[in-house]
Amino acid sequence: MKSLLKYFKGYLTETILGPVFKLLEAIFELCVPLIIAHLVDQVIPKKETSAVVMTVGVLFLFASFGVVVAITAQYFSSKAAVGFTREMTKDLYDKILSLPKDKRDRIGTSSLVTRLTSDTYQIQVGINLFLRLFLRAPIIVFGSIIMAFTISPKLTLWFLGMVAILTLIIVLMSRIVNPLFAKIRKITDRMVTVTRQQFQGMRVIRAFGQQASELEDFREVNQDYKIWQIRAGIWSSLVSPLTFLVVNMTLVCVIWQGQVNISAGLLTQGMLVALVNYLLQILTELIKLAMLVTSLNVSYISAKRVQEIFDLKEEDLLEALPEETAREQEAISAQKVSFTYPTASSPALEGISFDLDQGQMLGIIGGTGSGKSTLVQLLSHLYAVSQGKLALYHQGHSPQTLKEWREWVAVV
Repeated sequence: MKSLLKYFKGYLTETILGPVFKLLEAIFELCVPLIIAHLVDQVIPKKETSAVVMTVGVLFLFASFGVVVAITAQYFSSKAAVGFTREMTKDLYDKILSLPKDKRDRIGTSSLVTRLTSDTYQIQVGINLFLRLFLRAPIIVFGSIIMAFTISPKLTLWFLGMVAILTLIIVLMSRIVNPLFAKIRKITDRMVTVTRQQFQGMRVIRAFGQQASELEDFREVNQDYKIWQIRAGIWSSLVSPLTFLVVNMTLVCVIWQGQVNISAGLLTQGMLVALVNYLLQILTELIKLAMLVTSLNVSYISAKRVQEIFDLKEEDLLEALPEETAREQEAISAQKVSFTYPTASSPALEGISFDLDQGQMLGIIGGTGSGKSTLVQLLSHLYAVSQGKLALYHQGHSPQTLKEWREWVAVV
């Protein structure tokens, strides 16, 4: 999926500035526990009201700067995400239009529509969250660990153990949940396909009394979707309670060890308060990260689905067609033409032969599913015949390329 990174080209500045402003916001937040520690250890014991007010004013000032910086980071992150998705969607639309019809049929119209709408939106959401929140988490986590190390290297070991355990939990959950979300996206394609077919064939369904059968088909795919959504939701929901469990156990250990160090004169109350604040900051960011992983997993799956379309080979309109012996009279010649759709088990057309001179008209009649539209698509060379021979002649010449063939069809 590295080829998708090219769409950041026009929004590189915004992509960089978003995380940079998040870094500034994180720096302001990391300074707050130290100010509170100073307030507890130095200012409050002196009972100087002016110093307390000044310290609280500094906290409000930091909070104000943090709000401004956060809004600015949100603006740049959103601009980069929307711009990336807009450019990618344009190219994806052009790519879909340039695919051969047999490949579009093999993937399915519903799947292509889903990739062009839902998947691109999920990518946009993922990029925005990544620039705005995902990069903030490691800044706060590692920043808190560094600041805690300056206060008490011994108690910081609890922080390191906690982060290692939580990282392991998130990685394991991601490996479990990713295949589930991939399955859900495929079921979504099936659901859109079934719904689209039912809407398009509503008159035929009513005419043949197939309402109950079609309703059962929809219930089946909907039930399948429900089962996989519940399964993915159960695994995803385990991340938050596990994170709370690990962090709260670490919090108890830090408070216990901190109280021991205070009794031994190795730590002050303000320092312990600062350590607890850093621990709670880590808790907040890891909870966000745990919830964020689910959204990023969905975005990753969507990006893979979009990349699959970009990896397909486009239809070459200048591709040379087999040379045919030119005829002066016949404009279209079909000799024992047979055709089978890519996913079909039996031919849609079989043994079709006719010669049509220029200026002549050919009427095709038949019931639904008899192959009328298929023959027209073969004449337009949207599909290549499976067996037999289909030739086109115009003014004593046969088309050399696919582009010429389609241009001549309208003339002939």
